Amino acid sequence: MWRARNPAYRSRTLDYLEALEADGKFPHCIWPPHCLIGTWGHAVEDTLADALRRWEQSQVAAVNYVTKGSSVWTEHFGALKAQVEDPDDPSTQLNAELIRILQDADIVAVAGEALSHCVKTTVEQVADNIGDAHVKKFVLLTDCMSPVPQPPGGPDFPAIGKQFLVDMQARGMTLMPSDQFLR
Repeated sequence: MWRARNPAYRSRTLDYLEALEADGKFPHCIWPPHCLIGTWGHAVEDTLADALRRWEQSQVAAVNYVTKGSSVWTEHFGALKAQVEDPDDPSTQLNAELIRILQDADIVAVAGEALSHCVKTTVEQVADNIGDAHVKKFVLLTDCMSPVPQPPGGPDFPAIGKQFLVDMQARGMTLMPSDQFLR
């Protein structure tokens, strides 16, 4: 049995879990610590980071890095908002500025981890908030993402990832491998 680390937060923890369950998007999982801000798991992979720096130099522009997960009170699978928004913490609420930036883009290529969780949630949040006219700009690079493996006796995360791709294609997004996108 899991309990709140600090008994003073028991009520807040139970309220959060009830709100998460009511959302119906994910069962609550106790994950091992990963992708923590300030660790290598939160950083951009070296080869991609080098390519982004070269782009910045050639374009005399800056990459707009979007962070998430700064609240200890909620899961933050999606880059646009937390699973359960905290009315007292703007970092957990819808990032309307990111929506505006994406609306201005001509094309948006999507890659990342994990297909079944963070990529899925981010793209669903975008699709639900950007407007139907903009959804068709999105290209999901199918060979640049993978689902969380299915844990023994746990949810079928690979199937969740596959269904997500089907759902986004039905909404008008394009699915393709990265080598085809780069042609």
